[in-house]
Amino acid sequence: MIKPDPGRVIVHNQAALVNLQRALKLGAGQFSLILVRVNYRRLRRILLDWLGLVQLFQKVELPPETTSLRDVLKRAARKRPPALVVTGFETLKDLEAVLKAANLGRDAYFKTFRCPVVLCISDTVLQALNAHAPDFKSFAAAPIRFEYPVDELTSLLHQGADELFEHILDVSDEQRLGSTQLHLPELGEELRSLIQHELPFALADLERQRADIDADLRAGLQFLQGREAHSPETIQTARECYEASLTHWAQSEANLDKQAVLLFHLGLWWRSYAVLQRATYLPSCEQARRYFEECLSIFRHQQRPDRTGRFIHALAEVLQKLGAWDALIRVAQEGIVLHEGDMVRFARDYGYLAEVALAQRHWVRAQQYAETALAQSQRIVQLLSQSERTEESSGGPITGKQGNGEGETGKQVVGDGASVDPGSGDISSRAVMLSLQFHQGWYLYLLGQANLHQGKAREALKDLEQARQQTEPRYDLTLYRKILEALREIHFQRKDYLQAFHLKLEQRRIENQFGLRAFIGAGQIQPYHRTPYLE
Repeated sequence: MIKPDPGRVIVHNQAALVNLQRALKLGAGQFSLILVRVNYRRLRRILLDWLGLVQLFQKVELPPETTSLRDVLKRAARKRPPALVVTGFETLKDLEAVLKAANLGRDAYFKTFRCPVVLCISDTVLQALNAHAPDFKSFAAAPIRFEYPVDELTSLLHQGADELFEHILDVSDEQRLGSTQLHLPELGEELRSLIQHELPFALADLERQRADIDADLRAGLQFLQGREAHSPETIQTARECYEASLTHWAQSEANLDKQAVLLFHLGLWWRSYAVLQRATYLPSCEQARRYFEECLSIFRHQQRPDRTGRFIHALAEVLQKLGAWDALIRVAQEGIVLHEGDMVRFARDYGYLAEVALAQRHWVRAQQYAETALAQSQRIVQLLSQSERTEESSGGPITGKQGNGEGETGKQVVGDGASVDPGSGDISSRAVMLSLQFHQGWYLYLLGQANLHQGKAREALKDLEQARQQTEPRYDLTLYRKILEALREIHFQRKDYLQAFHLKLEQRRIENQFGLRAFIGAGQIQPYHRTPYLE
């Protein structure tokens, strides 16, 4: 938990606080607009907590769906507060529209409000205010600036980076870390805000104050910058940041945890690059494989089976793409041992074994593995449904703690003692989403292929239709296209040409929708979606 020293923060901003109090006093009983420039959520909370001890005011948090600033303030002003302090501009879904509306109706503020209105805004919002509401902004004097003391800011960034490293190792898993934006929704609100939104402000403040940044902090900041740059538009920057950070942490064995995190992120980087640059797909996947193997080697050296089990499927997924079947068998079999009691990952292990069996033309074995994976996945849904019904009737969750004494996070115990691991927040909903959206369609596809190769066309058709219903193309486009192709082939072989034709049209529609095919011919136009980042 990030914990700055409130006393030092208040002393550092004493002059600005005096200016704010003076502005509130001079504007009492009439409308006046006061701009407070504060770039950090935690800093804003500290300052408002202190201000509340010496000044009466009503805080107004703008809902993200706000369309009219004046309407929200009118509702808050019904009790005639001495002042209104407005926050939440950074979370607005349409900031530009709100500011333009305020600018257009600026004169009504004098008639509507009989108290000062303080807008707590970041530099980004201030720029938008200058661009979209210059007349409204002209009501205010120069913004009152609040900031962290430089040593407090560097301490916060140290803590933020360290907490993120720890969170990634012991709370997150490769499934959520591998998402397009690499977001971590389980992080605390203030830490997430610091890492995802406030880092550019912090870097600018450090540069402006010519702060002395030590090597550890620089490496931590490079990691944070790499995560924020890990998107198609800035992907090369992300790699440079990851590699620079890894170079620093690799100088000492005392930093093995941080090395593991950087190695894993470089594996994710190369996996992302393989999708973006298809001409280098196989070499990029090989690079990802090497980084994932180095990461797992550290966990094994540390004798941390909990971490190995949490991240091993990233390697399995790359081995699957490479067709490295012998290596994938070893990883899946290791996973079965590591994931005993973790039903979601246990099912995935058998899914990978089914993939290998299909590739090696062992159709009966592939069917058995796929059925095991599917049965485990379906059992997860049943147990969690029972748990949620029990929770609703009892008024509280049914949970238990299991751990190895080395930092392993708790697991939610459901039904007869089986568990769904790991994480925080709404575990049941997340596990069901994983099972239904990412896994069950895959297991059904594998089962359908196994049945098809055994001459069981009717069973295969049923499995593949279910797989189609369970699979969302926006989550796994590659799998969805494979399912459609398999279904089309079956219908064509059965001389059901009309259904095969409709499936071909569906394939073309999906490919057009995700930018894989140019639009040709008449038809219902669909909204364009970016091709899923990790396929």
